[in-house]
Amino acid sequence: MSVSFAEMQEMYRNVVERFSQIELQPWRAEGAMIELSKQVGELAK
Repeated sequence: MSVSFAEMQEMYRNVVERFSQIELQPWRAEGAMIELSKQVGELAK
């Protein structure tokens, strides 16, 4: 399964939005680094 960069961007936006709704706090650098690292792994497959 190959995912395009645009699809990864959309997935990232969805994760940030869901996080904000569930945790009731803003998305910070730590969450961004974890999510981006995961996505880089997906793109490397």
